[in-house]
Amino acid sequence: MHGTGAYPIATDIVTAVLLYMLGKITSDAINRQPLAKARVLGKWGVLGCMDGFFTGIWYRYLEASFGELEALPRCLAMLCSSSFLYTPAYTS
Repeated sequence: MHGTGAYPIATDIVTAVLLYMLGKITSDAINRQPLAKARVLGKWGVLGCMDGFFTGIWYRYLEASFGELEALPRCLAMLCSSSFLYTPAYTS
């Protein structure tokens, strides 16, 4: 397997880090605030890293748990599990 599929967790982490940091830069631009210092962007990067790692692990676990189901029931099971278990636990 080549590309991002070879390292799915690393791909999730890098994507989340970039999106968190770009979100901070965009927020500052929209609010007409000076560009955040590297230290602040670094904090957003660490948060993105943690989010990407735990979300990647969670979805790999769900794929393994519900992998034998057909597509629609698997999708619904993963959606309900994420909505009622992962999201409340992660945001609390």
